[in-house]
Amino acid sequence: MMTLGLRLIALWFLCSILSKCGVMKFFDKFVLCVLVCTVLTSCDSGDIEMVYEDEMDGWTVRADVAFSGIEAWPKAYSLVFAAWGADGNVPVSSVVVEKPNEECGRVSAELNSLSDNVKFISISLLSKGRSHLYTFDKTYDFAEGSVDFGLINVAEYDRIQNQVCNAYCISCHGAGNHAAAGLGLTADLGADALVNVPAKRSEDSKVLVAPENVKESFLVEILENDVVGYNHTDVLPESELIDLIKTWIKTCENN
Repeated sequence: MMTLGLRLIALWFLCSILSKCGVMKFFDKFVLCVLVCTVLTSCDSGDIEMVYEDEMDGWTVRADVAFSGIEAWPKAYSLVFAAWGADGNVPVSSVVVEKPNEECGRVSAELNSLSDNVKFISISLLSKGRSHLYTFDKTYDFAEGSVDFGLINVAEYDRIQNQVCNAYCISCHGAGNHAAAGLGLTADLGADALVNVPAKRSEDSKVLVAPENVKESFLVEILENDVVGYNHTDVLPESELIDLIKTWIKTCENN
């Protein structure tokens, strides 16, 4: 195949002959040479890599899901539909799930161009740096098409255990067999350590969590007011974590 240099020489020679015959002037010859070379080189396949659409498409999967407890919809974090590889810390692909307009409303989300490296898909929470925080539901049984995740409670207790208790509480309430004020908040105790359990520090004889009654739940009072020996009002870094607890309390009989 002729190189660009050989093409220029051949075209210049042709234009010179035409110029001697009076067909074109020097300037016209130069312009014609440049234009023709541009056209020819644009059609050259020597260094152009063809990208076929089939190689880029991958495959697509859609999630259909309904949400309850939407008062606890995250603001500081992202609730996403995600695809994960062998490393479960950062998803290989994710898309933010839109908050439904009403309680138990259904929404859909779609992931495109997925590869065979995907091991499972999930409805999860990600940090601002896209690291994994919590997974509501996941499945290894999926194929191209759609997956119905059913109904997910955004304010389920397991999320509180993961995002609140494990992250900010158990260093005092359960780590090393020590539970401040006799309150253990480790995963093995779960919600049973809170629901309808008398609050030892409550002057009004409240319980820690009164199902469906935020005002009578001493746990909320502790987090929002300095009412015990140790101030807990700054324990949680985001107010939405308190909103998460309140939303769970409103529906905790169903958890």
